[in-house]
Amino acid sequence: MIYFRTLIILYFKNFLIITLSLVSFFVFIDFMFNKDKLSDSFNLQFLYAFYQAGNATLLIYPLTLLFAMIVTIIELVKKNEFISFLSLGYSLKTLYKPFFMFSLIFTLFFIGFQFTKFSLFANNAQSIKNNDFSNKTNKDLFFKFKDKIIYINKINIYSKYAEGIKFFKVNNDKINRLFFVKKAFFKNDEWFSNDIFVKEIYNDNIVIKHIKGTFLKGFKPTILNKLETKSTMTLKEAIDALYFLKKEDVNTNFIKVYIYNAIIPPLSFLLLMSILFFKAPIHSRISNITIYILISLISSILLWALFLLAKKVSLNGILSPNILFLTPFTLLLLLAIYYFKKI
Repeated sequence: MIYFRTLIILYFKNFLIITLSLVSFFVFIDFMFNKDKLSDSFNLQFLYAFYQAGNATLLIYPLTLLFAMIVTIIELVKKNEFISFLSLGYSLKTLYKPFFMFSLIFTLFFIGFQFTKFSLFANNAQSIKNNDFSNKTNKDLFFKFKDKIIYINKINIYSKYAEGIKFFKVNNDKINRLFFVKKAFFKNDEWFSNDIFVKEIYNDNIVIKHIKGTFLKGFKPTILNKLETKSTMTLKEAIDALYFLKKEDVNTNFIKVYIYNAIIPPLSFLLLMSILFFKAPIHSRISNITIYILISLISSILLWALFLLAKKVSLNGILSPNILFLTPFTLLLLLAIYYFKKI
């Protein structure tokens, strides 16, 4: 349909211009502030700028989708094209379809993108700034997994290698088996070692066995590291960690933060887009375009800032991410449904 193609092309053009402008501005300002901390190598500087551009895009794409819609609507109103579409018999719901479909496709793409390791742009940029390219090794990890209490002296998350593992099982408040693992490797979704020493306690007798075998099935090295450092996760890592810890007495709120932050804010902006579209002016003579632009910009920036604050507050453990993320989303959903039925 002509109207659909016209609106999609105009919306995509505005989205591209706004996104490139904001991302370029973000990268330029960041580069100026951190130039002295970066290596003199042009390749590393280029990579740093690339990762920061990717990080900025993931951070602001819901905002730029909304800004692009506002700019497109203002263009249509000023050229009297918006009211022309309505005069031809197109309803507001029909005119909103191109905006919604385009935004939904891009949102789902970016959400899916965050399942991959390529979504960790911020971590990669930070590594270049800190000149840290060594294999990531963690020491002295202590945690509970299922029915085991586990200590790991050293683990390398990239080579999937660990040393000095000790763990024991508790049955009826008694420890009857202790495991000492000198070296272990993670393969086929489980840890394997040829050097497992087992101490079994029978009354006052202690029996020591030397065996080989597997343990901690499904507990990936990256999950161990992310749980210990609480660093940025991909969606896949966060979902895996939440799955393995769902039956444990462990606070998983910081894991939920990464899942919510990747999904809830962009979907909330889609709802805000719906509300602002159905409240859009149709003609410059009978509507105050300046007030509409002002309300749209303030509401979108406030929502964006609200979710940034929600992430920070949730990671600090001040409030539950369930409240901070789901409350504004639910309110926007109810408001969007109200306006949709009212049209």
